[in-house]
Amino acid sequence: SLPPLWKLLTFTQNIGLDVAAHGTFSHVWSLCIEEQFYLLLPLGLSVIAFAKVRDGTARTIGALMAMGVLVRLLSFRLLAKDQSGWMEWIYYPTQTRLDGLLVGVFIAWLFHFKSSAREWLAARHVQTLVAGIGVVAISYFFVLQDTPDRTVPAYVGVLALYPSLFLFPLVSIGFGLVVVSAISPKSFLYNLRSRSLGLVATLSYSLYLSHKIVFHLMQEWFGGPGVPANGPVMMFLCLGSAVGFALLMHHAIERPAFRLRDWLLAKRSAGKAASLEPPPSVIAP
Repeated sequence: SLPPLWKLLTFTQNIGLDVAAHGTFSHVWSLCIEEQFYLLLPLGLSVIAFAKVRDGTARTIGALMAMGVLVRLLSFRLLAKDQSGWMEWIYYPTQTRLDGLLVGVFIAWLFHFKSSAREWLAARHVQTLVAGIGVVAISYFFVLQDTPDRTVPAYVGVLALYPSLFLFPLVSIGFGLVVVSAISPKSFLYNLRSRSLGLVATLSYSLYLSHKIVFHLMQEWFGGPGVPANGPVMMFLCLGSAVGFALLMHHAIERPAFRLRDWLLAKRSAGKAASLEPPPSVIAP
């Protein structure tokens, strides 16, 4: 069933998420983490600014990433007693997902405020891309290793202690390096122009929100002896339907919302500009 409405309205579905009971629309647990992070990050930066910490951003990001590993360690030892416990206390919570979010913040900080580091990385975009792909590959094999901690049932390989601690930052750093290469002006990824990739990027958020529901409905409505629920025909049917529904959402909801946003921002800017203009009596001779 769906989770309680208040959890959807407050972006707290990821807290104590029980997929067996509330699996419908459960994939927005990651959206909840983003929204919570967007609220907490400005508060953290405000504390740094108020305390007048000299160049404290890098230290804060490093400390928070280390805290993410520590929190996963404590959660693993104390709370993740089975597969559902691992998902609830390690996979879904915001405090155990700091790694990926903070890698993105760190990249933004480097590229905006550390010009020498930005130029150094941009000149090495090929090495950065290769390193990123290598780290992602290493993290993939890390998942496959069968060395579970004996205090926790080994339902899946990732339930092992060391993958639980270090797999998250490995994946985040690997993809972060790929992003660094992609935003370097001399990189072929930066200069790549593709309509198909542009369409995927445009529809990505609508696809993210709707794909699970569309897949389920397609399997429910069209699955049967002639079209196996997990066969290739169903796969293409699900993919095509998901893209079609995402297009509908984009044109019916996203684009009107963008137009409304632009209108409100333009109105606000016009109001500010008008308030700054001197009265006519000052302008007139």
